[in-house]
Amino acid sequence: MHQTPDGIRITSATPAHGTGGETPPWPVPADRTKLQAMRAKVSRLLERERLRGLAGHWSYDFNRHVALRQLRDRLAAQ
Repeated sequence: MHQTPDGIRITSATPAHGTGGETPPWPVPADRTKLQAMRAKVSRLLERERLRGLAGHWSYDFNRHVALRQLRDRLAAQ
């Protein structure tokens, strides 16, 4: 188990032996309230990045925008 600087505990998503499932390339939160907190934080970060891009801010990064969107979609699928 690992804890992020925000206090969100995450665990590795390794399947049990013999299940044949794939291991997701992202961490899985320890409980549902933490999952909701992660979703909210990622949504907030994505919105801020989107606004930064619309404003033409020098620190906007398209790759970061895409990565945040992919992470948001993966978290929404859980």
